[in-house]
Amino acid sequence: MDVSGKVVIITGASEGIGRAAARCFAESGAKVVLVARSREKLESLAEELRAQQRDVLILPTDMRDCDAVRKMADQAFEHFGRIDILINNAGGDIGTRTCAGARLKVGRTAGSRSGCRRTGAWTRPRTWAQHGTGGGRARYRAAA
Repeated sequence: MDVSGKVVIITGASEGIGRAAARCFAESGAKVVLVARSREKLESLAEELRAQQRDVLILPTDMRDCDAVRKMADQAFEHFGRIDILINNAGGDIGTRTCAGARLKVGRTAGSRSGCRRTGAWTRPRTWAQHGTGGGRARYRAAA
């Protein structure tokens, strides 16, 4: 799958699999949105990627806070004009307290109001992102 130029949100990007995924996507030419609670760890990774001329946005966000998740999605969309891929890797003590009602804008370019084009998403086993023709938006929910 060619991800060059795609906008990828990666939650849990401050360490482990999320950090490694961010490096891989950035090295493959994707524009990455790094999301986690730790601003310092995100800034460290962003500095590393920017030194390699990668396009990076950091958005410290607590995925248990629905308003914060909505704000994160809106900021990512405003910055890049679209969201193509969501890697929902946030973990730790989130458990069943993840935000079940936040909506993410997916697959719509800033200048197009023609609806949502179907895009792929990689998700944690206990979460999913529904893609369809919802006016450029996909609903984010945590599975029980």
